[in-house]
Amino acid sequence: MPAWSIPRTAAYQLYRSTQALKILKELLEVIGQIETDSPSKEHVRALIKHDIGFVATETSEASLGLECCEECLRIIGEDRYEDPSFCSLAISALNRLGFIALGRSTDYDGRVSDPTRACEHLKLAENIYAKVSAGDLTGVRGFSDYFLPEGKACSGTGVKDLERAHVYTLYYMVQAYELLGEKEKAAMYSYRTLKKQLATGDVNSVDWADAVARLSQFFIIGGNFGAGRHLLVCASYVLGQYATELDRDQSSPYHKEVKEEMLKCMSANAALCWAKYSLLLLVASREEATGQKDQEQSPSNQPYLLIDLHSRA
Repeated sequence: MPAWSIPRTAAYQLYRSTQALKILKELLEVIGQIETDSPSKEHVRALIKHDIGFVATETSEASLGLECCEECLRIIGEDRYEDPSFCSLAISALNRLGFIALGRSTDYDGRVSDPTRACEHLKLAENIYAKVSAGDLTGVRGFSDYFLPEGKACSGTGVKDLERAHVYTLYYMVQAYELLGEKEKAAMYSYRTLKKQLATGDVNSVDWADAVARLSQFFIIGGNFGAGRHLLVCASYVLGQYATELDRDQSSPYHKEVKEEMLKCMSANAALCWAKYSLLLLVASREEATGQKDQEQSPSNQPYLLIDLHSRA
């Protein structure tokens, strides 16, 4: 059976994660048997601890994930979090600690969600990224580079790994602030997540457009019609671009049909968001015309520019 036709069921994914966890633990034992105490050995051990922690949280072993991610950070050392050789790994480990604190890793070990604690991990990850990205990124190390022989040039994936780790930081911050009930901050981090995804190009166009359309509702309901409209225009623009690409798609009829159905579904969702925008704009206009508008709830003037559509015209 071809790999692409294997059903991606929850049981199958759990089996794959369990096998990956087994291999990583065996690899950790092999590394431990190496007698040489070189920096490279410790670097690889930190990466494997990180990977075990990541996979463990996907297999209902949050406690193991927590232990391994904390051990990864101890091996790196707090004074080296901003080192180009370790920054991506440190950020990713902090992200996973934030993920665990949010209670997203499992429903089976009784772990209580702690969004405040999650924010502490994620803000530290955010600060590391801010400091590293402000400097020279040429020396940033990618995850695969830890296995390269000493003295060999890096593979060039370092910046990509760093940016991907930062996207997860922003994404988990959205969830943390939602749990804390801070909707404005959650919306801002949602906007930043979407903007960063677009900038890195690591994005599914249809899912991205759907998320943008849904985010627009927060601003529209809050009376910020300018931001809401811009987000809806961006969503419609990306869906339109995707539709054009789909016309040239040479994939199998089945896969193309699946993509077309998904596009129709997300386009319908965007249309509903446009309808809600129009309705609420009419209501707001009527209230302003009749003097019923609440002057204390003035819309935010903060710009939310995702795509500069004028430059793409």
